[in-house]
Amino acid sequence: MPSSYLRGLSALGSLLSVLGAVVLMAMMLLTAVDVVCRYAFNRPILGALEITEFMIVVVAFCFLAAMQKDKGHVAVDLLVTRLPSNLARWVTVFSLALSLGVTLLLVWASLERGLEVLEVGEHSGILRIPVSPFVFLVALGFAAFGLDLLRDLIALIRGEGERR
Repeated sequence: MPSSYLRGLSALGSLLSVLGAVVLMAMMLLTAVDVVCRYAFNRPILGALEITEFMIVVVAFCFLAAMQKDKGHVAVDLLVTRLPSNLARWVTVFSLALSLGVTLLLVWASLERGLEVLEVGEHSGILRIPVSPFVFLVALGFAAFGLDLLRDLIALIRGEGERR
C-alpha cells in the first residue's frame, strides 16, 4: 500500500476534527450566553444543558482520530521502552492490532445501537432532539479512529514509522 494511501486514511479524521472544533466553539458560546442570560436577565436559554450534552458527544468522538494521529492518547510504555527495538516494535504492532479489533467492535455496537434508537424514535426530553444522529456520529468517530489505527499499524509493519 503506497504511503499516499496511508495518508488518505486520515482524511475522515481531519474532517471530523474540523467539525469537532466548530462544535466546541459553539458550545463555549452557548454556555457563555446562557450564563449571561441566566444571571443578568434571569432568563436562561431553554434546553441549553440538553444541547450542551449533545455537543459534548460530538466534540469527544470527533477528536478521537485526531488524538491518534497526533499520538495524544495516554500510553504506558514503561516495559516497551526497555525491550529490544525489534521486540518493542512487535509488541506495539500487537497493541495496535488489539486496539483496532476493539475499535471495530465499538463501531459495530454503536451502529447497532444507532439503528435501535432510530427504530424507536428516541429523542431528548425538553427539545425533542433525535438521539440517533449522535449515536451514528459515535460510530463514525470510532471508524475514523480505527482508520488511523490501521494507518499506524500498516506503517509500523512496513517499518515506516514508530509510535512515540
